Amino acid sequence: MRTFWFASFLLLLVINSIGQIPQVLKDINNRSFSSGASSFTTVGNVVFFVAEDPDRGRCLFKTDGTAEGTVLVKDLIPTQTTDPNIQSLTNVNGTLFFTQSSPTSSIRLWKSDGTEAGTVIVKQFTGVAPSLLTNVNGTLFFRATTSTTGQELFKSDGTDAGTVMVKDITAGNIGTAMDNLVNVNGTLYFTASTTVNGREIWKSDGTSAGTVMVKDIIAGSTTSNPQNLTNVNGTLYFSATNGATENGQELWKSDGTEAGTVMVKDIQTGANSSSPGALTAVYGLLYFAANDGINGNELWKSDGTEAGTVLVKDINTAGGSNPDRITVVNNHIFFTATDAAANNSLWKSDGTNAGTIQLPVDAVVNTSPSFLINAGGTVFFRATVSAAIGQELCKSDGTVQGTVLVKDIYTGTTTSNITPMTALGSNVIFGANDADFNIEPRISNGTAQGTTLLKDINARTDQSAANQLITLGNEVFFIANDYRKGAGVWKSDGTEANTRFVKEPAVLSPPQINFNTPSFITNINGTVYFSWTGEVQDMELWKTDGTSEGTVQIKNINPSGHSEPREFFAFNGAIYFSAATAAEGRELWKTDGTDAGTVLVKDINPGTANSTPISFTILNNQLFL
Repeated sequence: MRTFWFASFLLLLVINSIGQIPQVLKDINNRSFSSGASSFTTVGNVVFFVAEDPDRGRCLFKTDGTAEGTVLVKDLIPTQTTDPNIQSLTNVNGTLFFTQSSPTSSIRLWKSDGTEAGTVIVKQFTGVAPSLLTNVNGTLFFRATTSTTGQELFKSDGTDAGTVMVKDITAGNIGTAMDNLVNVNGTLYFTASTTVNGREIWKSDGTSAGTVMVKDIIAGSTTSNPQNLTNVNGTLYFSATNGATENGQELWKSDGTEAGTVMVKDIQTGANSSSPGALTAVYGLLYFAANDGINGNELWKSDGTEAGTVLVKDINTAGGSNPDRITVVNNHIFFTATDAAANNSLWKSDGTNAGTIQLPVDAVVNTSPSFLINAGGTVFFRATVSAAIGQELCKSDGTVQGTVLVKDIYTGTTTSNITPMTALGSNVIFGANDADFNIEPRISNGTAQGTTLLKDINARTDQSAANQLITLGNEVFFIANDYRKGAGVWKSDGTEANTRFVKEPAVLSPPQINFNTPSFITNINGTVYFSWTGEVQDMELWKTDGTSEGTVQIKNINPSGHSEPREFFAFNGAIYFSAATAAEGRELWKTDGTDAGTVLVKDINPGTANSTPISFTILNNQLFL
């Protein structure tokens, strides 16, 4: 487990039952660090993401769009001190696949059903982490490297035995440089480079025999440089060149056969390239950016025929508008482009010249929008609205009047550093920071009031934190630090006036809360258990009923020093935990809330050595650790 000797901070929020407006309940300590929430990926009704936990480091989280439903899924390497690099989160028919690597552990392919038990290693690799994870009708395809084959094409059904190399395209350990994996009606298409044919289009049905080159567009070892592979209703579109003396990089399509792999149109005639980019499928048509040599790089569309491949609009009459980030919403596309006055802004198009219009944000034209995403028919994006506001969350319904700032999350000129977003129904989930919190997960329904902090996951400062909140009746108990009095147990009924210490630290002279335990405060049958220092300054086992008089030490487990109880876990009416003594070291203990009922369960590692029990779980009415 990674241990951070920082304390942390959390603003307690209470929801007004009438207005549903989040309010600060009490600002106990007013500085924070960031969880760096990122890689938001929607799987069914939840969003997975990667964030920094204050006790565990970089971990996998999930959210259902509520604070209560924003939880740690699993600490992938609980014994490692270096954060794992978690990447390539991919939805494969309702199962999340991802990769994990670090300098001190193996490279692994994982899968998760959203539970800790269901988050498991699929297969271990060496060298370079698997990448380009692609779902093809429930089978995961990806590229991976082994010492005997180099980089080649792999597939997985989610089991170790079913995670195998599809084909050693380049025999031996040389490997095959591949890219652009895309699913076209159940067939995987990709680009691969060999010494015999150069880089060309390949396809695979998941078998070695069915993994073949589609066409050697430029015969021999010269590459045709295929890029931007895109599926449009079962037809593969891409850009490629058939030779410097014939045509440059132009628009091509393929039906998976050699004869059916043809150039659609020589948009910039001759050996010069139109360089098609941002290829996007839109209801059976292909929209893309291309340069015809006359109008600059502008918005085009194609129905797959030469005659039906046409310029939509010359947006920038003084040069190219460089359309990008094409996003489909209902029957229109939204994209970014730069006009003749050098204003980079949001645009919308229905595929006609007249229906291609600019969408300023609150009448501001030059906003540099990015991270466009469709959430329930509304386009969300980040943009710089003005010098006074900075880069913030915006939305558009496709009208000039409906293209507006959602919220100035970090008020003033400072940007909120919005991360790439994902849609959860009509909401968006993303990372952002403000004056009180660094980058943490947020949710927005498109209104200022509905754009809120989802959870302060990495709640840390150089003081202490409100954390480990538990409910007991109509009150919430938690641990927090008042920098004037020290750290202690607090409780709250949801009002500022009744958010206070359970027992003043001055009485306990001064307390030290054990922040090295992710779940040390626990409610069992109406009593809250926790570890704390008492008058003799030893970290021991305590309990409280919510009153000062009822907040007492249960047992001095280690009379010669700290026992530091931690890892509290409720099981069969008792609390199991680890504690340290001079005679037995750190071992497994349990308590029923009394001195006599607080006993050593077993000296697992006999003598003064530690067994350090952690990660308790229940299976078939038995406790495992």
